[in-house]
Amino acid sequence: MGNNEVEIYLEHLVLKNNVAPSSQATALNALAFLYKHIVKNELSLNLNFVRSKRQAKLPVVMTKDEVKLLMPKLTKRYNLIAGLMYGSGL
Repeated sequence: MGNNEVEIYLEHLVLKNNVAPSSQATALNALAFLYKHIVKNELSLNLNFVRSKRQAKLPVVMTKDEVKLLMPKLTKRYNLIAGLMYGSGL
């Protein structure tokens, strides 16, 4: 096993398992440690593999109808707080 197998494995993590960038980086660091300290054969610094990209996370936003249902159920104190937060875009 060598650089080619490590590249194939790291690409497999991204393409088949759809892992996050941090998971792929952890796997790469673990493999680098394994090869350096256990196998005694360091990996190349120029590995060529598909890197995982951070997926855009869309914010969860309540619809106007959901807000209309929620607001009457709140007590006066929390209705004021929620109304100010909603009105200011929080």
